[in-house]
Amino acid sequence: MFSASEYFIGWLFYIAASIGLLIVWWRITALIIFTIPRDVLRLLAAALLLIPFPVSDATGMLAPAFIMSLLEAMFVREAGFTRAGVPVILFSLLTLIVYAGLNFGLKRVLQKRQAKKAQNEKELSAHEELLEEHDKASQADGPTHQQGDGFAKG
Repeated sequence: MFSASEYFIGWLFYIAASIGLLIVWWRITALIIFTIPRDVLRLLAAALLLIPFPVSDATGMLAPAFIMSLLEAMFVREAGFTRAGVPVILFSLLTLIVYAGLNFGLKRVLQKRQAKKAQNEKELSAHEELLEEHDKASQADGPTHQQGDGFAKG
């Protein structure tokens, strides 16, 4: 078996490689015009690469869940894909549900803010128009009295 430092170093290499793959995948999916499919593909790739799963019940060591599911599907006939594959599928679905909730919730909040901002701008422009009309009306009437030096001429 591996020592704790070897196990830790192995995970560091795996996480660094996963981040590199996710950066490349991010660049590849940047070519997709539509935001929802692009974001879903990015989230699924991150979930697939970063979900850990216990190697066995006796040890506390973890391994990437998709690698465990592939190895168990190939070499373990009775359990196969189900032991590590089901958590991968469930966490992927959970990721998509959270994304959908946040995406649509944030869109509603932003739409309400934009509507409120448009309403405020409309009210402000109407108020400014009234002020301009009032200023024009007061200038058209002319001065109401003559300003002088305060002394009577005569």
